[in-house]
This record gives sequence, structure tokens and C-alpha cells, in this order.
Amino acid sequence: RHCLLGFVVAGGTLLLLGAFYLHQGWYESRDAGKTLARILLQAVGTGFAVGFLEEFVFRGALQAVLARVLKPIPLFFTIAVFFAVIHFFNAPPTLEIGPVTWGTGFWMVGRIFQYFLSQFADPYFLLSEFAVLFAIGLVLGYTRMKTGSLWLGIGLHAGWVFGVKTLSPMTSRAFERAEMMPWLGDTLRVGLVSTLVVLLTGLGVWLFLRKSPRDPFAEHEK
Repeated sequence: RHCLLGFVVAGGTLLLLGAFYLHQGWYESRDAGKTLARILLQAVGTGFAVGFLEEFVFRGALQAVLARVLKPIPLFFTIAVFFAVIHFFNAPPTLEIGPVTWGTGFWMVGRIFQYFLSQFADPYFLLSEFAVLFAIGLVLGYTRMKTGSLWLGIGLHAGWVFGVKTLSPMTSRAFERAEMMPWLGDTLRVGLVSTLVVLLTGLGVWLFLRKSPRDPFAEHEK
């Protein structure tokens, strides 16, 4: 029940946000080259695959390990930061690999770390991309600690991925990056407006769970 509820709420809010962007002319429709049914099916599949995997890894296994050494509040923020940071360990989009030698792997790792660190020197990146994932990490971490279960988090996570994967193939931004950043980005995953929507969803989750007697930040015996 929690999984389905989370999926509907998270996916629905992002789709409404995308519809608002289209209505305002900030995004414009484009030919996706696929049928709507195929886009939706792929988005649902990707959403739940990512939701299950990442929630099991971050809010499941990793949180269980770190809970042995961290108190609940530091644990809450540590997992949220790590969840956001790890998403930006990528190779530079313009990386070109020449002839492969014994040192190619070390060179590539160095370039990945260089690109990773350079992103955090950009204030627009911090406000528009890191902020969204950090907010998502906070909401998902709260649901895990408040419910003692991964199901609501899986649903929310799947819904957010579904919203992005549904809108991205069918829309593109209709503004210059400098005009709207850091408020809006190329996709719904980017922008302070998306961060606000995620936090409002988190507020809704808090209201929904507020009568639960479980204290998410209570210390438990290890």
C-alpha cells in the first residue's frame, strides 16, 4: 500500500510540474520517436528497478551498517549526502580515450575524480542539481526511519524516476540555460523548483505519517 501510494504521489507531482512547464512555454513538446505506451512502460520499469535497487543499497544495507556507528540524526544526514554525491561520479561527457595502454585505467579514474570535484565548484550545480538529490535523500531517509520499512521510499523513488523518464523523451527546454538557471534545468531532475516540489512532497509524507507512534530519531541499543 505504501509503495503504490508513494509512486502515485511522487510521479503525479512531477507530471503536474512538467505540464505546468509546458503550459508556461518553458518546455516544448518534441517527437520522442516512440509510442506513449512504450514510453510509459519503460518509465515504470526503470522507475521500480532503480527504486528497489537504490533503496535496498542506501536505505537498506548501507544504513544498517552505519547505524552501528552513528546516532540517528548524523546517520540521517550522512546517508542523504552520500546518496546525492554518489550520483555525480561520472566520466566527463566529452571524455575521449586514445590508444589503451597499461596506464589508461589510472588516467581515466583521475579524469573522473577531476570532473567530479569540478562540478562542486559550480554554485549553479549545487543549487540546481545537488540540491534536488539531497532533498530526495532527506525525504527517503525520513520515510525509512519513520516507517521502519523501505516500501514507501521505494514507491516515492520509483515515482520520481517515472516522472523524469516519462517527460524527458517528449519534451525539451525552450529557454537558454542562463535565463532560468538555477530555477529550471534541462529535465525535471534539475532546478530549485524541482527541489521545492520534492520538499513539499516530503511535507505531505510527514503529515501522512505524523500519527505513527514511531520516533524516527530515537536511539536504539546496538
